[in-house]
Parts: sequence; C-alpha cells; structure tokens
Amino acid sequence: MDERVVADTLDDLAGESEIVVLGRVLRAQDAELVADSEDGKRVQMEHLTIEVQSVLDGDEDLASSGEVTVRQAGRDHGRVPRTNGLLPAQAGQCAVLFLDKTSRERVLTITSTQGQFVVDDEGQLHGADAHGPGAEVVRKIEGMTVEELRAALG
Repeated sequence: MDERVVADTLDDLAGESEIVVLGRVLRAQDAELVADSEDGKRVQMEHLTIEVQSVLDGDEDLASSGEVTVRQAGRDHGRVPRTNGLLPAQAGQCAVLFLDKTSRERVLTITSTQGQFVVDDEGQLHGADAHGPGAEVVRKIEGMTVEELRAALG
C-alpha cells in the first residue's frame, strides 16, 4: 500500500478518494508478490472483485461495469493480512470502500486503512483501524448506516 497522508476529517478522506462505493466481495484471489517499503519483505497482494451496489461519492464512470477490481495486501498463508489496519476480505462480505486509481487500468486500491468499512446485517459500518493516526475519522464513521454516510458525503 502506498504511503498516504492521514485524513483528519470525512471530507479529507473522501477528497483523497476517486470513488466511494458500497459493494459486495464476489471473490478474493492472490495476485503478485511485491516488496514491502518498510522492511523489504515480499507481501502477497490480493485482487478483490467487488460487485458495486451503489456509488456513494466520486467518479461513477470507474464503476460503470457494475464491478471493480481492488488491489490490497493479501493474507500470509491464510492468516491475518500483513498490512496493519486492513480487514481480511471474505466472499459475500458487504463493505464501503474509499478507493483510488492505480497505474493499472480498471484496478483500484483502498485509499488508506481509514477507507475500509464492513457493513453488518443491520447496515452499520465497522472500520478496520480505530487506533493510531487518523483513528478519530474512523470512529466518527463507525456505527453510521450507509444512508447516514451517503448524507454526510452530500
């Protein structure tokens, strides 16, 4: 994951993102190995295929096909992802993702660890990283419903 500036507000997080989507994970599959910028170890990347249910903010053309591919740090032999703060993706999981373009056409990446929220059965959002830099933004979004977030993004 690229080094990014930590967002202080929801507006900052949305402003750093090309698109914010509500979607369902259709599948997660291993992609390439890349060197981690912090320690030089190789990290297994993962491509998530997301069925876009709604564009909450941003460039709707990025989701015009109804699906997006999201690249993120993957699992270490089935264990927790190596990238701190990212939630492990599971097929069928509903999520709100704040996404950016990558150098690869039609492949997006999660804006930061602040930009990934699982949606529970009651429609409430649960963030990945509610500690450390930028945690205040995550805590403000946690517990919101998708519709409350949509309204806040205005």
